[in-house]
Amino acid sequence: MNYLPSLRKDAAKDSMLMMLMGMNNVTAFETKNGAPPNPMEPTPLCQPSSSSSLSASLPVTSSSSSWMMQANNGIPQDAVDPKAVDSLIAKEMAVLTPKEREQSYLDVHGISEAVEETPQLIEASQQAMELEILRQQDHDRKAYDLAAFMNRSYVEDAKLRLCFLRAEMFDPKKAALRYIQFFEAKLDLFGKDLLTMDITQDDFEQEDMDALYSGYAQFLPDRDCAGRAINLWISNSTHESSSTKAMLRREFYRAMIACQDEQTQKHGCVTICYFLGHGQGPKYRFDHRWTLSKLSEILPVRVAAIHLCYDNRIWMPVHAFMKASLNLFTRIRLRTHYGPHEDCLASLQGHGIPPGVLPVNAGGVLQNAEAYKTFLEQERKKERLSNPPRVRIMVPSPNDVLFGKGTPVQNHVGNKKLRRLVMDCQKSYEKAEKGTKILVAQEIVDIVLESSGRFLRPADNGMPSAFSEASSDDNTNGNNNNNNNNNSIANNGVTGYGCSWINVDNESARTKVSAAFRTLRWKAKK
Repeated sequence: MNYLPSLRKDAAKDSMLMMLMGMNNVTAFETKNGAPPNPMEPTPLCQPSSSSSLSASLPVTSSSSSWMMQANNGIPQDAVDPKAVDSLIAKEMAVLTPKEREQSYLDVHGISEAVEETPQLIEASQQAMELEILRQQDHDRKAYDLAAFMNRSYVEDAKLRLCFLRAEMFDPKKAALRYIQFFEAKLDLFGKDLLTMDITQDDFEQEDMDALYSGYAQFLPDRDCAGRAINLWISNSTHESSSTKAMLRREFYRAMIACQDEQTQKHGCVTICYFLGHGQGPKYRFDHRWTLSKLSEILPVRVAAIHLCYDNRIWMPVHAFMKASLNLFTRIRLRTHYGPHEDCLASLQGHGIPPGVLPVNAGGVLQNAEAYKTFLEQERKKERLSNPPRVRIMVPSPNDVLFGKGTPVQNHVGNKKLRRLVMDCQKSYEKAEKGTKILVAQEIVDIVLESSGRFLRPADNGMPSAFSEASSDDNTNGNNNNNNNNNSIANNGVTGYGCSWINVDNESARTKVSAAFRTLRWKAKK
């Protein structure tokens, strides 16, 4: 099972998103001075169902199933109804033990303590985690097994596994499942060649770099009163316009940078989502908010609490949706703070977050963009010193599928093989429903990979570049960097002077296959 099928827009999800995107119409539930509506009044945004049906749809724990399966389940129909979601949370809190309720309260207010670690605890937990990994045969573990086959020392690295044990408070079963799902996500987001390597900025495409360097999502240099890292997320139209793939790849990278700090491993982080200063636009990305929540549950940084700051009641359904997308552990540790900038800072202070740590002014403008950019540039320099250069392929094999335009690419043996595969599967693709066509494309990607083939794009001297669907055979658009690469291919052939190749990720490979199906359909109609 692959991650990207969770991004397909089947009929049920399409209708849900259409309803969500209509929430920018504030006249439906307007109140004086932009204050939240009376909780005793019905929410006209959607017709609420019973909280029991919502309860059946919401994730309870990160160990319930594969993170891809959770994302694939789709958006619960009541996920944007604040009353239904809050009612569910109240019922969930009622069945917790007194100790569990107390711990959630301590976590939210920044007065909890980390697990007291001893060498004996660490050693015993490592051994128990290994046993649990071996027992996890009912989950999709192909990526984990592939990583173990490629580089067992990386998969069995004690320091890496300790990050996951700390993220799950030394629960070996939960840590094992998180670890298996971690490799599942890594394979789909970054491809096989990076599965057992540390992800660096040089592995990013241009859109990933833009999302990272915007600074709208960053771990701050200060901590809260409990010693936890502070993860700031500023929601605005520029930030939310990034693609889901770019968001996911960036969040994966940020988490891996954060967990290099031992204190962050032990204490986790507290996330602050800052919604002040602007209203919700008509294209708010509910789909990638859902999948981002699933990704956060399998990364090696524990989210100890989440705080949502807002000054416009139009965000209330969004906040209900965010609660619905979280697992039970995190959902009961989420708090909202309504009011102007100063009021939100004062409220956060009561939860262990000093008021001077947020690099945002009263207008919602980021104040440390240049400082954060400098930090990232320094990180990139360190990565290049500590990580060997990525392998570049000078001569593609006959089984490789090449991205790009021009006769040399189209006549490459691997591209011809791909076109024959597409022709053989065309009927299955056309008969498949809209939501399952992507699975047919994935089958072809798997066939290429299983025959020792690769999906390759032209390298660009180590700098990230956008080279996905824009470089597909049936697309004539592309940026200057890509055009330069394609010109080199056209002039020199696929192995000529100045040509080298690097692997693309799974989504880009699948996108190319889907484009090949569309091209074949178009040619058949001519």
